[in-house]
Amino acid sequence: MEKFIRIFISYDFNEDDDFKDSFLHELRRICNKDRIVDLSFVEAVPEEIWEFEVEKRLEQSDIVVVLVGRYTHMASGVIKEIRICRKLGLPVHVMYILPNVQLCPLPSELDSAIVLSKNPPLVMEEILNTHRSK
Repeated sequence: MEKFIRIFISYDFNEDDDFKDSFLHELRRICNKDRIVDLSFVEAVPEEIWEFEVEKRLEQSDIVVVLVGRYTHMASGVIKEIRICRKLGLPVHVMYILPNVQLCPLPSELDSAIVLSKNPPLVMEEILNTHRSK
């Protein structure tokens, strides 16, 4: 029986929602769609419980991916999620969402991230290989 892959996708909620949806769609298309469990937020969470909820979801995740776009380095939620990953000792995978990576500065908190290929099918394979090696 195939295992579920629980993925937390960190992204700029205001700017990159469409990229997140297409990334998840592509991941589900390549895998058995029922294997992928998205632990990311799909709507805003009240600030008083947000950090608790993020930490809980990150702890449950098999893989954490940060989608890096033009404004990600200024997205306070993404930066906080990365800091929580660091606190928990979780590896962070990065995928650039624009072909010109010079337009996508990394948040300074991503000094030791695993940068995935820029080719979406290869990214999916890298994610699956990371999960298989656990």
